[in-house]
Amino acid sequence: MADIKITDSLSLTGDIKLSDNSKLAKAGLSEIVTATNGFVQQLAGPVNAAPFKSATFGAKLTAPNIIINSAASLAVNATVTGDISIRTHSDKALFDDDGISPAIPITPDECWVGCQLDTAITSKLSATVNGFGASIGTSASVSFFTFAVQHAGNNGAFPSLRDALGESLSKFSPALSPNDLRAQTPGTVNSVEVSGSIKIAGSYQFPVSVDALASANMPFNYSLNVVPGVTLKGGGELALSGDWVIRYFKINDSELRIGCYKTKGSTVTASFTAGADIQANIGQRDLVAAFFGAVLPTVDLDKAGVTGDSASQFKAALKDSIDRSLSFSINAQCSASQTDEAAVFCTVNLAGGDSAETDAALADALGGDWTHLVALPNAIINRNVLQTTEKQQTTIKINLLGIYNAESAESFVQQCTVIHDDSGAVTVTDKVTASQITVASTPLAADPEKLRLALAQSFLATAVYAASRAGISGTDMSLAVSQSVFEYKAQMDRQSMANNLLVGSVLGLFSPGTWDHVLAANTTFSHALITASAKYDQQGIMTLFFSDPQNYTCRSLADYTTIGRQMMAALIDSADPTSRARLSALNSDTIWVALDETGNMNAFSTIPYLSHCSPNEIADIEADWADVTWWANAMSAVGPALSDLLIYTKSLHVQDPTTDSTFETKRIKLAHVLGQVAKRSRAAFSKGWGLAVMYRSSNRSATLEMNISAHELQSVHYSRPSMLTV
Repeated sequence: MADIKITDSLSLTGDIKLSDNSKLAKAGLSEIVTATNGFVQQLAGPVNAAPFKSATFGAKLTAPNIIINSAASLAVNATVTGDISIRTHSDKALFDDDGISPAIPITPDECWVGCQLDTAITSKLSATVNGFGASIGTSASVSFFTFAVQHAGNNGAFPSLRDALGESLSKFSPALSPNDLRAQTPGTVNSVEVSGSIKIAGSYQFPVSVDALASANMPFNYSLNVVPGVTLKGGGELALSGDWVIRYFKINDSELRIGCYKTKGSTVTASFTAGADIQANIGQRDLVAAFFGAVLPTVDLDKAGVTGDSASQFKAALKDSIDRSLSFSINAQCSASQTDEAAVFCTVNLAGGDSAETDAALADALGGDWTHLVALPNAIINRNVLQTTEKQQTTIKINLLGIYNAESAESFVQQCTVIHDDSGAVTVTDKVTASQITVASTPLAADPEKLRLALAQSFLATAVYAASRAGISGTDMSLAVSQSVFEYKAQMDRQSMANNLLVGSVLGLFSPGTWDHVLAANTTFSHALITASAKYDQQGIMTLFFSDPQNYTCRSLADYTTIGRQMMAALIDSADPTSRARLSALNSDTIWVALDETGNMNAFSTIPYLSHCSPNEIADIEADWADVTWWANAMSAVGPALSDLLIYTKSLHVQDPTTDSTFETKRIKLAHVLGQVAKRSRAAFSKGWGLAVMYRSSNRSATLEMNISAHELQSVHYSRPSMLTV
């Protein structure tokens, strides 16, 4: 038995016995120095009575590479290289409960002692090891941890800290190969903390949600139809990169629990590589061909020029969208805010199945490829977040911006550019529009605010287009129009989260106060993602503009103004002291009339009712008045021009009114009105208020959905059907 010298912060020394055959003895461990007071004095006492739960230490190792079988160069920090941990029955379980993998309970007659060693790999791994559970580069920080259980004797007494620590250090045995896993001592847990990537190949499917949008430019193409939803599916490989804890619990000689855990507070990024058989549900191959073949099945990509570099750009944008959407989904599923949370977890029967097949799968998993391990017949899969992602149907959002203004689907594709945004959505639009909404330094990336505004403008144009189709014989009357808002922040403060949640409350998706306890418990929200959408059918669209859709009776300016004020006020947090002046102006008819009569925002500070307001409060009131006034004027201007067109179309009784000169004149008038509205669009309409005012104007006729996720909370999905009654 090797004698290991221990020195603590009081300069007291002691020793422990280490098995000569242990990894640490072979690595030349000769001395441990800990900063914990009184550590040496506690060596003779029972391990479960130690007054500390952990103790950091530095160590001397003459041959550290032995720890990983000399498979690479290993650097060990000479000052603080690890940690000694003690877990007793009072801790209830060895690790925090992640809600997925089975807990390792600690009974009254058990005590676990662990040893962690922090190292750095400074050269490429050789073939003598399979790896650490994740694929790493030539340099990486790696922490090895071994926990060994200690049992009380028949008299109820536990072994001394000296003996328990000696046994735990002797059992320190990083799992580097299938042989190591089979040889791991029952009653021990080995783990590795490492940054790297894991991957699983298999069959995946990605539903695609298509929003076909018109711009304010006429003419509208009444004969063009778009498939609103398809599914891309087929083989491929999904890789996740991030910080991982790979944990191996040897229950007995034949039962091994193995899990890959996302480190708490960390973020993973996903990357999907499509296999050769990726296809849409109509059977066409290749990522680009599958998408266009499903959404615009009449388009010949070769004739449209989607080849070579053009096809590569399409593929890059689609892949980026899939990767971003998957990253959001997986980070939401593995929240890892309070504890390490399993991404993949299974129990392997080492005595079952084909041993060679089992060892090959374990070897692949140690190298970062978990594909074969989760497919073993002698493995029970508790969680596979990659397959869970498939079941939860990570949706790829596609915006076809300006599709209804094109002469044909093929001409649209010929002239379009594909760009992506932070939400994971893909926007396909003409090159001029793309140049207005992209980031100059990254041509394929959209500026979030500019894109939101463009999509908001296009929603109004598409709503007008959908309504104008009501009088066209032979057009698809099932056309649906969607409006959505998206907010993602790596770190979102409490007030921003509260403001985003107000949208769901105002839409009636949940009751006010539902999220108060969550907001009270968190000052910030990591990787917060909030999406909300409203989908209108053609009947619902008509109610946006007409109080009586059957007779095309337009809504009044006063009606729109009231709705705009009410929704703006509802989306302001009344608990925020800076919002009092805004709420006062929005809720007071007297003040609002004064604002309208004054008209000039530069003169608002002279209004007697606002004399007590600060410059910042005046600026907020100016912005609210401008937003509500613009929207109310826009909607009330579009209504009469649309009504005039529809009434005339109805009177024609012809198959195709677009051949009628008067019809064209009225359509040009509508186009002019819509163009003026688009030019004066306000940024506020692109966010939650725009969604709320349109929903309220439609008599709640839209189908609603909302998704809320962050590291600090469970992902939640809300939905509500149309409330329109006929």
